[in-house]
Amino acid sequence: MQYITGRIVYIGKPEIISKNGYSFPVIVFAIKKRMDGAKRYISFECVGKLAEKISKLQKDEKIEVKYLINSSLRNEKWYTTLNAKEVEVLNGIDKKYTQQLIL
Repeated sequence: MQYITGRIVYIGKPEIISKNGYSFPVIVFAIKKRMDGAKRYISFECVGKLAEKISKLQKDEKIEVKYLINSSLRNEKWYTTLNAKEVEVLNGIDKKYTQQLIL
């Protein structure tokens, strides 16, 4: 699992998906992150309880996203999705600094 830290710039509207008799929310959100001297935007997709949690967050909140990368081939073209698995709100605290204090 990979992780990245950034600020929320977009939270989509939840979409309800039905599959095999179950229904669950799916939501897309995006963060901004400075990488290689430039501002980058990265979007993620999440489902279920995590989608509900994301829908309650606000733009510009600093979060850490743990995610999996999934690629698939459709119509002879590759598509990649970043599937968020965990999200932690950082509340202005630098996680690296917090880990140093614990050690």
